[in-house]
Amino acid sequence: MNNHLIAYISELPEDALIILYGNSPIIRNGDVHYPFRQSSDFLYLTGISSPDLILTILNNEVILWRDPISEKDIIWGSDKWTDIRMIETSWILDIRDKNDFEVYKNQYKNQILPQEVLVSGIHKLRLIKTPDEIEIIKKAIQITEKTYEYLLQNIQPGMYEYEIEAMIVYQFRLHRGIEAFPSIVASGSNACILQYTAKKKKIETGDLVLIDFGVEIGGYGADISRTFVVGGIMNSRQQEIYDAVLQVKWFTEDALKPGITRKDWNIGVKE
Repeated sequence: MNNHLIAYISELPEDALIILYGNSPIIRNGDVHYPFRQSSDFLYLTGISSPDLILTILNNEVILWRDPISEKDIIWGSDKWTDIRMIETSWILDIRDKNDFEVYKNQYKNQILPQEVLVSGIHKLRLIKTPDEIEIIKKAIQITEKTYEYLLQNIQPGMYEYEIEAMIVYQFRLHRGIEAFPSIVASGSNACILQYTAKKKKIETGDLVLIDFGVEIGGYGADISRTFVVGGIMNSRQQEIYDAVLQVKWFTEDALKPGITRKDWNIGVKE
């Protein structure tokens, strides 16, 4: 078992049955699925990015429940991992057929830990990152920063917002990453729309462009927001707003120190 799972088990009440469900594939249309993304909690405890799994923990008995890999899965392709791959990744040796799960569950139905208690315990552990996790996050940030530098060198007036998005995805894939979330590329007045997604506007000389983007590596994502002017210099009003936001950014970085709570940090930033 990995260290995350060992730490989680050590915090569990005796004789409580933990049931954690992994994500299932989501249909886009017809027989086409969206790219599979495992539940972050499930990925944290197991490291496994295979769909339709169930993890159960009862004292020191840890079981993975799965659907067998069918002939159809082999012919058409599937995100399902083999037993060997799951064992090598998670070091969970007990893998069982999911058809037997309900019988097992019913044996301990009065011992099932409520989901809100289960999840809060995982999230408490996830708040504190290990050195290995920090290194992965640093790598994600570095890739995102390099992508930003690439954008600054290649964006030209006359391009469309979707072209910038394409550059972002291209750079992420070159580094074997994916988008941690759908990138926002908003130019001109579109930057005033929260969670803008259309990405259809032509970028004009002097436009401010807001990008909010980040790569995901191994389940850990970066998240960077930047605003810059394209093909010109800022006018006085643009510069005034840019400088005001920059001052807040500097304040937040300086105020963020060990011991401060997120609540106090947020209050200080708003003030």
